[in-house]
Amino acid sequence: MEELTASISVKALVQHTLMSGDIDDRYSGRSTALEGIRGHQQLQRARGQGYEAERRVAGTGRFAVCGDRVREGDDPGADERVVVVALNGRVDGVFADRSPVEMEEIKTLRGNPAMLPESHHKLHWGQLRIYAHLLLAEIDSDSIVLRLCYLNLDDGQEHTYETLASRASLHDFYIDTVARYCRQLVRLADWWALRDTTLGAPFPLGAFRPGQRALATTAWRTAIAGGEVVLQAPTGIGKTMGVLYPAVRALEGGHREKVFFLTAKTVGRQVAESALRDMQNVGMRLRSVTITAKEKVCFTGTACDPEVCQYARGYFDRRERAVREAFATDHLDREAIEQVARAHVVCPFELSLDAARAADVIICDYNYAFDPVVYLRRFFDADDSSPYVFLIDEVHNLVDRGREMFSAGLDKETFLEARRGAGPASRVGKLLMRANRWFLEFRKSLPDLAEQGIVTSGELPARFIARLRTFVSEAEEMLREGLDDDTQAALLPVYFDVVRFVRTAEAYDSATYVSIVEDRKRRFRARLFCVDPAPQLREGLARAAASVLFSATLFPKRYYERLLGVREDAQWYALASPFPSENLGVFLLPIQTTFRARERTASEVAGAIATFVRAKPGNHIVFFPSYAYLSLVAEHYAAESGEEVAHQTRHMDEEAREAWLARFQIGTRVTGFALMGGIFGEGIDLAGDRLVGVMVVGVGIPQPEVERDLTRDHFGEEGERFAYQYPGMQRVLQTAGRLIRTEADRGALCLVDARFTQPFYRELMPSSWAPKVVQPARFNEALYAFWRGATETSAASVASSAMTGRDAATAASGEGT
Repeated sequence: MEELTASISVKALVQHTLMSGDIDDRYSGRSTALEGIRGHQQLQRARGQGYEAERRVAGTGRFAVCGDRVREGDDPGADERVVVVALNGRVDGVFADRSPVEMEEIKTLRGNPAMLPESHHKLHWGQLRIYAHLLLAEIDSDSIVLRLCYLNLDDGQEHTYETLASRASLHDFYIDTVARYCRQLVRLADWWALRDTTLGAPFPLGAFRPGQRALATTAWRTAIAGGEVVLQAPTGIGKTMGVLYPAVRALEGGHREKVFFLTAKTVGRQVAESALRDMQNVGMRLRSVTITAKEKVCFTGTACDPEVCQYARGYFDRRERAVREAFATDHLDREAIEQVARAHVVCPFELSLDAARAADVIICDYNYAFDPVVYLRRFFDADDSSPYVFLIDEVHNLVDRGREMFSAGLDKETFLEARRGAGPASRVGKLLMRANRWFLEFRKSLPDLAEQGIVTSGELPARFIARLRTFVSEAEEMLREGLDDDTQAALLPVYFDVVRFVRTAEAYDSATYVSIVEDRKRRFRARLFCVDPAPQLREGLARAAASVLFSATLFPKRYYERLLGVREDAQWYALASPFPSENLGVFLLPIQTTFRARERTASEVAGAIATFVRAKPGNHIVFFPSYAYLSLVAEHYAAESGEEVAHQTRHMDEEAREAWLARFQIGTRVTGFALMGGIFGEGIDLAGDRLVGVMVVGVGIPQPEVERDLTRDHFGEEGERFAYQYPGMQRVLQTAGRLIRTEADRGALCLVDARFTQPFYRELMPSSWAPKVVQPARFNEALYAFWRGATETSAASVASSAMTGRDAATAASGEGT
């Protein structure tokens, strides 16, 4: 058999193989990377003469593997496979001139290390023992002193643990640990070999849609060569399949290890899952895992506390069998994960994360790659390289989501509510009351707050942050000691909010952040707002070797180029619409829809809607910038037309959303009123006569708020556009994209607002549009002229632009281009 080789850091090795026992999230004493470096350097400088800091160690072992049997050696039997494992790492410190030699591993944290779960201690000692084995291969000694030192950054105290280890015991530990890894690696390599034989399967749709070939070729080249590409492709072209199919083909032969499909919304996840099923139907074997948010899949609704949650207790002792049995099916969506988790009594969220290690494609939210609190450290904090491909769906959403992920806020009232839930006289209640007093002292330190109601600053409230760190340490101690269910339920939400606030403070930079303190309507709030997400988005993008960012609306380029955090050498492509331009009628109706004019013109808008709907029997959706405006016009429309409207309502769940969409069928005549930028504003696919008309009322400008005003001020001359106008127009363009989904679709798009006729907004419209300014009195005439003149795209034209499945596979491999 062919040798299997792997290079892995010692830290990653022990994380792969030595986790055991319970999930226990009651301690979050992780320090930032910068704090850790400084803490290490502080102790290393204090160690004195003879101390060698940051000593590199490495070693290569050869093992013969057959099933679960692993032995050291390179003389394999007929049924054995040779696995070569190269380990590397860097020891924090060594006293090589002492007898016996002393080796030290330093861990920085916030809080008392005695509160660390036992599983964490086991990992730290395992890392130290492997380091020691590698070091003893370089020196002549039969034993070595192992020292594990924890530095508490909160008080500067060192907590040191020592043991004497023999060469023989360390060698045995090394063999046992690497053997576990070899078994995992062989199983994974066997899967890769099987998978690779199927990746040449034909393009699942049989033929590329017009324009999809260029999309696939660009995605393929980026996945193979690395780097970043930003793709603007029209709605309906099939962007998800167009980037996912070539990306998974880049896995063949180990060019890339995993594909992360990152999406902001449920519908994006569903489309990606559907694309993978289509690939399976043409013979591709791909393991995929969908990661669903912890709060959505949690079976108990409690904390990850082994004392109260059976799915957390003993999780790591059952996970390997659960993961192996989970992949009896290739695609692990939420339902499949939950089914396996219940059968094995394991946490479904953690199971999805562990199954992801063996997956080829991971479908998840943006935050698992970008959020500094929850990003997947098991993949992205590894010392070895990150041979991943990021496919970032609807990337226009990433700017605002980035601001959201990198910001944090606290509300004083939340602490008081938690105190009432925990009981004022309890330890937790007293801690929450102390926190309340810290808020009051913070408020007193801001003399302008009482008069102005809001104070902003580029400076971090350092004293307040220090006290919040005390809150975290004391709360963790109480959680570790154990609390009754009601008290824990009251404390945990506040605790997690404070942890996020403190961690956000660690990334605070006056060039990209603003501190906001509000005291209005008897509510006191503190917020760390990330006004410029680009630097931290850049950190997230750097976690992949290749990134394909795609959307239908990336106008204007300078806005996204400035805020997405992409590299300076990133490639940008805008694909032209492949659909016949005459199939889309675009009308600009100059009715005033500004906030002050809405009451006055609501009846006129309702009349325009009635005209729009009557011109073409079928299904129409009208989008509004707010629920209040939607309701106002709906009242006038009911009086004008007497027709019932399908309203989008607040807080619609997935079932209600699907029921709303199900009303729009071929042959029905439904008029829907929906929210611009909401759940129906993007990602829905109502092809053909399921939707014949879309009207957008207003230019989509977000409502004024403190954060947007700060964004406006931050970006100077471009501020108004960056904060309000560009985000508003992006909502308009996304909403308009619901209409034309295939080359055979025809539809009318009406933009209602006098501002749409201005050069600024006209320049932001796609070049494929031919907008006509129509006065309300001539609107009916213009609509009827469009529908009379619209023609079906001939079947011959469609056929001539199609590609065969063989051509599609060639395009995805980059051949012939």
